Amino acid sequence: VLKQNTMGRGQRSYGFQLNNVVDVNQSFVLSFSARVTQEEITGSGVNFPGFGVFVASGTQILSIAIGLNDIAMRRDIVSLNHIDKSEFHDYRLEGSFVTGTADVYIDDIFIRTISATNNPNKNSLIIGDPTQTRNAKAELRSLTFTQGNHAVPEPLTILGAGTAIAFGTTFKRKLAKAKKK
Repeated sequence: VLKQNTMGRGQRSYGFQLNNVVDVNQSFVLSFSARVTQEEITGSGVNFPGFGVFVASGTQILSIAIGLNDIAMRRDIVSLNHIDKSEFHDYRLEGSFVTGTADVYIDDIFIRTISATNNPNKNSLIIGDPTQTRNAKAELRSLTFTQGNHAVPEPLTILGAGTAIAFGTTFKRKLAKAKKK
């Protein structure tokens, strides 16, 4: 589980950004399982939820952001009171930057079609606290982004592979030193 805690951080945005992973000419499926366990208001203005997952093309962005009391599907903020956002749910965007739209599903139930808005982040997946008006404690249990036959590895898979490579390199060095002695 990837955990976000921006509580007490003030009016700042925090997150992870995977660059150059979006092909704007292909449709995509973004699926993730997440929950928000705590939130705080940090400013006025657009009161956007404190945790989100975004797909950006360089000119457009499509996203789902989750708060304890609401869900934002790009600039459309919806209560969806029947969904307990403090529990894990499966969220899915099926979209295309060619059409500039995506279908939103929660727990495999179609919610609505959303339209992209302008955004300069180029060919990126963005995960985290997107706003300066609300902070959150959130957990991301899984994330899959697929276009055509290609899937971007989950951040946890990337972290695990990096740790395994670092461990393997360190182990090989120690083994080589032991052989020299």
